[in-house]
Amino acid sequence: MDFRKLISKKTIIWASSTAIVFLIILLALPQFFPQVIATNDTEKKVESAFIAHDKNKFYFVTPAGVSPVSEGFTGDFPIVRIAGIISNEVLKKQMFELLKDLKNNKQFSTEKISEIHHDKVEGITVWMSDGQTSVKLGLENFKTKTSYVDRVMLYLDQERVRARVIDARFKKKVVVRPRNET
Repeated sequence: MDFRKLISKKTIIWASSTAIVFLIILLALPQFFPQVIATNDTEKKVESAFIAHDKNKFYFVTPAGVSPVSEGFTGDFPIVRIAGIISNEVLKKQMFELLKDLKNNKQFSTEKISEIHHDKVEGITVWMSDGQTSVKLGLENFKTKTSYVDRVMLYLDQERVRARVIDARFKKKVVVRPRNET
């Protein structure tokens, strides 16, 4: 029996259009689930990672290692702009601790962070995704400061106050400079 005679042109068109839809879904999946990275037929969930900008190049940094960012990379991770972070294990460890501290926050979380900068005098400054709010954390005690900032951001959101700078470099207070809106 010749099966080619049983298959009609409509069946072939349906099968090829189904394959195209399946291919589109496979290509779009990383955009909807950026925290899952596929590597050679295996998938692993990335708990904490960031994109490091060092010497005009971008690197994908996880606790497991560092790799250059490929051209077609899709993912929503904070960009860390700290000179020498790729070779400095202490700074990398500090960034992973900060990301771990931000993991359970509601307002001040990794999903809402755009960039992280480091200054020797002021310490860590975090830029939020809105592009208009900076959070100054200083050089130490990130766990306490991130929880303070999260509570302050929840309050500001409830009161509908938009902040320009949130300064948590002090021991027991957080200073908020509201945005001048007319």
